[in-house]
Parts: sequence; structure tokens; C-alpha cells
Amino acid sequence: QIVAQWTNLVNAMAVRIPYGKLDEVQKMTGVQRAYVQHEFDRPEELIEQSGKAAYSYDMVGLNAVWGKGITGEGMVVAVLDTGFDLLYSTWGDSSAPVTDVRRVHEAFTDNSFRTAAGKNNVRYTEEGMRQFLSSTKLTSNVNVSGELIIYHNNDLYKNLKVPYACDYAEGDMNVQPSTAAHGTHVSGVIVGKDDVITGVAPNAQLVSMKVFSDVMDTARSSWILSALEDCVVLGVDVINMSLGTACGFGRESDEEQIYGVYDKIRAAGISLIVAASNSYSSAY
Repeated sequence: QIVAQWTNLVNAMAVRIPYGKLDEVQKMTGVQRAYVQHEFDRPEELIEQSGKAAYSYDMVGLNAVWGKGITGEGMVVAVLDTGFDLLYSTWGDSSAPVTDVRRVHEAFTDNSFRTAAGKNNVRYTEEGMRQFLSSTKLTSNVNVSGELIIYHNNDLYKNLKVPYACDYAEGDMNVQPSTAAHGTHVSGVIVGKDDVITGVAPNAQLVSMKVFSDVMDTARSSWILSALEDCVVLGVDVINMSLGTACGFGRESDEEQIYGVYDKIRAAGISLIVAASNSYSSAY
């Protein structure tokens, strides 16, 4: 069974087969490498500390940067993590159900921008995303036959602050995690904006890609690759990944493959930021 296919960052596919067939697949004509996909632990939850924002701004010289007009305006940041606090669901009478954003964290609303100019100068509007998705294939909007899916409700678009959000682990449109708050915290640090929170790039838009499963509390390399592939097609400016173990790839034999993926992301003009977690030995 084919689980996923990629053509932009790597010419590869993920398939579900009995483990005993791995050597047989490796010997097939045209197969360069075959291996069991990795699973990565969910990043540990951050201990909340209030009253530290102003000090953190001083540490990185953020106010000076903002003073030069560098606020993330017109930019898009993708966060590959546990998801974030946005509930996308269906409710109402069964004869006329409503499918939309039912609740979203106050730092990620239509008005979550530092300035009016930031709100008015965004990369993706609702109609812009609708047009883009109507003619562009992502791993999130094609069926098993590779045919383009047109979501009638423009489901991948959530609001002006979050023009795209998808759960790559569970394979649906709702990035609300069952318990983990790590992705919400990271997204807020980067682009969030409300009366309490101001991220480092408060005028940027957020692309939220949930790659950690609520069922298993882990992320699989196929989900991560699908999200990274879509990042390139969407043309994001920055990708932030917080994986729970060793940058995600700890075996020497896998380094050539993943470094090739990273090189193509850089060649596309995207800044890729990967947290190494608490494991310092890999890619140190």
C-alpha cells in the first residue's frame, strides 16, 4: 500500500509492507535505498514563565529590529509541530451543518497583526488561497490517484493570520492537539499577537502543520516529508521544526538523504530552523 509520494524534495514514496519484504524491495530495479521510517518523540512541554517577554526582547535586540520596520510583514512562517490552539469542526443542525473555525487562540485571529500595514500586506488572503489551491497540487489536497481535491469550504484556509493549516499525522483539517501545547507556544513566540503576546515577527502569517499524532504522541518521517514538500510549494519564507529527538535523523546512513532534502529547501530560498532538542550528539 502506497502511503505517500514526493517529487519536489526527493523522488521517493512511503509504502506499507511486511517487514520481511524490506530486503526484497531494496533489491528492486530503480530503488536506491529502502528503510523503515523513523518515529520521533513529541517535544517536551515548555514550563510557562510569565513576565519574561520584555527581558527576552532586550536579549535579542528585538525593539531595535522592529524600529527598522522589520516585523515579518508580507512573510509566511511554517511551524511543523504538535499543532496549535485552533478548533476546526462541523456543528449545527444536520440539515444545514456549518464547517469552519469554531475557536482560535486570541493571538491568531484575523486581527493578530502588530500594525494595520502588516494586516493589509499579507501573502495569502482567503480568495488568494482558494485560487492557489484550485490549481496547485499539495500532498494535502490530492487523493490516492494523485487527482486534485477541491475542498468546497476552502478547508485548508483558516483565517487571515493562519491562511493554511493541516494535520499531516491524522490526515484531516483540524490542527487542534488533544493535549500538547508545544506547537501553540512555539507559534506564539514566532508570529503571535494579542494584548499579552507579541511574537518576534508579529506581522507574519502562520502556516501550521501538525506532524505529531494525538494517538501515538510521535511523528513519522513520512508526515514530516509531506509537510516539508508542501512548504516548498506554498513558498513559505521560514520553516521551524521542533522534533523531540536528535534533529529527527540520528543514523549515519540516513544523513545523505535528509541533507539532500535540506539542501533543496535552502535552494528554494527558505530558511529552515530545526531544534536539536536535548540530544546533542546528532548533527552537533
